[in-house]
Amino acid sequence: MKALHDYINQRNQWGGFYGHPGPIKLGKMNQADINAIAEALDCDFSPENLHCDGEISNAEAGRKANRLGRVMDQTD
Repeated sequence: MKALHDYINQRNQWGGFYGHPGPIKLGKMNQADINAIAEALDCDFSPENLHCDGEISNAEAGRKANRLGRVMDQTD
């Protein structure tokens, strides 16, 4: 669950920066929280975001995809 926990913490940090409502807590998620995580992962897997609009190497994009894949595996 470490990858999912780290992902949620990262999303919470950015959410606080942008003024989104309260942080998501892994053990106390409601359906809206689950939907928000699913939408964020979907967005993060888009080619533009995965490759940072071509600003990172293919190797780095691969590592990013692997990390996101671990998060996805832990959402089951």
